[in-house]
Amino acid sequence: RCALATRDESPAAASQREVAGWWRSLKVALLLSIPIFVAKWGGMIGPGQEFWHAGIGCHGMFTVEALVASVCGLAVQIFVGGRFYRNAYTQFKSCSWGMDALVVVATSTVVTYSFYSLIDCCVYDANHQHLLFDTAAMLLLFVTLGKFLESRAKQRTGDAVEALLALRPASATLLPSAELRDVAVKLSKAEGDASSLEREFRTLAASCVAGDVDADACEVGDVARVSSGESVPADGVVILVEGGGAARLDESALTGESKPAKRPRGAKVFASSRNMGRSCYIRIEAVGGDACVAQIARLVEDAQLDKAPVQAYADRIASVFAPCVVFLGVTTFMAWYVAAETGNVPDSWLDERDTFLFALLFGVSVVVVACPCALGLATPTAVMVGTGVGANLGVLAKGGAALEHAAATKVVVFDKTGTLTQGKPRVVGCQAYKMSEDDLVRAAASCEQHSSHPLAGALRRAAQQRGLKLLRVDDAKDVEGLGAQANVGDLGAAVAVGSSRFLRDLGVDVVEDGTTQKWRQEAATVVHVAFDRRFAGSIAIADAPRPEASLVIAWLHRQSIDVWMCTGDQSQTADAVALQVGLSRNRVRAGQLPRDKRDLITELQNDGLVVFVGDGVNDAPALAQADVGVALGAGSGVAVEAADVVLVGDDLRGVSTALDLARHTYNRIRLNFAWATCYNLVLVPAAAGAFYPFTQQRLPPAAAAACMVFSSVSVVLSSLALRLYAPPDLQKAAGERRCRRWFGRDAPCDEERESFLLGTPKGGDLV
Repeated sequence: RCALATRDESPAAASQREVAGWWRSLKVALLLSIPIFVAKWGGMIGPGQEFWHAGIGCHGMFTVEALVASVCGLAVQIFVGGRFYRNAYTQFKSCSWGMDALVVVATSTVVTYSFYSLIDCCVYDANHQHLLFDTAAMLLLFVTLGKFLESRAKQRTGDAVEALLALRPASATLLPSAELRDVAVKLSKAEGDASSLEREFRTLAASCVAGDVDADACEVGDVARVSSGESVPADGVVILVEGGGAARLDESALTGESKPAKRPRGAKVFASSRNMGRSCYIRIEAVGGDACVAQIARLVEDAQLDKAPVQAYADRIASVFAPCVVFLGVTTFMAWYVAAETGNVPDSWLDERDTFLFALLFGVSVVVVACPCALGLATPTAVMVGTGVGANLGVLAKGGAALEHAAATKVVVFDKTGTLTQGKPRVVGCQAYKMSEDDLVRAAASCEQHSSHPLAGALRRAAQQRGLKLLRVDDAKDVEGLGAQANVGDLGAAVAVGSSRFLRDLGVDVVEDGTTQKWRQEAATVVHVAFDRRFAGSIAIADAPRPEASLVIAWLHRQSIDVWMCTGDQSQTADAVALQVGLSRNRVRAGQLPRDKRDLITELQNDGLVVFVGDGVNDAPALAQADVGVALGAGSGVAVEAADVVLVGDDLRGVSTALDLARHTYNRIRLNFAWATCYNLVLVPAAAGAFYPFTQQRLPPAAAAACMVFSSVSVVLSSLALRLYAPPDLQKAAGERRCRRWFGRDAPCDEERESFLLGTPKGGDLV
């Protein structure tokens, strides 16, 4: 059913080769079938009946009609049916019969009977009114047509990958200047005011002659100019925007978000994003296979080849389906043959056929009409379309298993910093003991100068804004989830920065007064600083919640999903953030180390499948432990590698899109299974003649083949309907008044939400 890509061939090329192969087979089947039908119908109607009935051998019993039908029928079997025979031989060797085996059994039976009839007419001077070459040709024609339509439809399910790769622009405008490249590196890393560097960059750019090159020729470190209306040629960072401000980029092709995104200096940009504002300059940081578009395409291709767990169930059914159908076909033939031979079938039913042919047509129809193909296509086609649609919306699922688990999710756990919050923390307060605030900030920022944690970045930005120069440090060490330590050489002291728990473990007597309590109540994270194990002061760092966080959590609640938040922050800070985003306090776990987050996931998995959403290095254990790990694309590389679903953008609404799309995809799989099952349950008995005693109407083998084709193609078209999917409108959903089941209890309506979060819902205490 599928084309296998060779080592040097892409899946898209393999799919195209498969379509071309079936198209050739279809043309051959059509060309060879036309003479058979002309001979058959020419001998029944029209002025040329004598020509077709003219005898050319075997005492005049072997006619022109028989010659044309036998030669063309045998050619169809060889040149069109040969593909099915080869596949069936492989299936027979592996003891896994499929659709090809059924087609071979049915056509071989019909053609063998037809040749037997010809031999019989020549040897025993019998007639050959029961030649079925047209039936075999029609059967192969319909099956080949179905395979062609199926391969075309499957090729369309992979169009998402081709569309992504086609987004890359053909050319780039580069500024070839080594000096300009050096200034671009400084600008990309500069924080705060960099007006002098910007002036230097503009001067160098004005004196540099820009040139257009092929986009594939771009190298890491090149500086490219992206004019208004042009596309970004490669992944990189914004260096400068003409006229100042931030670049406005249309990233809808990658994230599905139609509103242009603002990308200030230092922000990451991706190839295929279209510049909707003033001209800007970018420094290229990833090309070729390392670029975001290429990685997305690779993820989508891998996901489309990955089997969902439910596919194993379908494979088990299909593996026993074909042998059972062959047995049923033989049983049907024997039952009708015995009934006809023993006189239990009225002569009027035989319709001038002998009893053998009468029973044989029932058996062949059973073998032909049964369709394990529909069962086999139900899952992979839906997964292929679902992953392609997700890629267009900025949701990258790494396989069918991720979609299946996400569809059955009962619990979603969010990390706080950088996930529910914007990941852009800033220092909002400082309290120093026996030193100035500047000295405290300088020491803390120096200790954290090599850390990638968002809070460390906030400390460095605060020092830069205050015009403080960072000090030299030695033996810097990060303690995951707690803080950092370093020997600050210029101070001659060991500096520790982190949580109160971290400093107390080091033997520091941490001072927390009303000011620190107030900071935490305002959802700020409090970082303590110690010199040589002596408490030196505290710094408050605030990270505002994402504006869409409350909408996403409200939508999850309406889907009867239990939502949790875990963080390494203190409980007061965590509770304040939870209140802002719409979480109840007993769904918050504070002071969590990476292993604690993993243990929480393990605990919640006792109640159902768990999704964890995170973005940092310290989230990797929880992402790996969860049934479905969701990583923000703007997060760390470790988190992205550990996740099962990656959100290309930095928008939390991708979580609701991922879960909703997974449910739509899995519902489509179930619909496909239901259709395939009902089809076989209804048409197999009809083909076996279950209704014949009441209607005297049979399902001919050719019609059975058409039904089988329709079954397979309809499943593929059903999966393709997923391309019409639209993500949930969270703003509209937030305005709806709904009362639903919440964790097994009655959920409050929207107007009761605030009292629910702060107190007790109707119907009992919180779990």
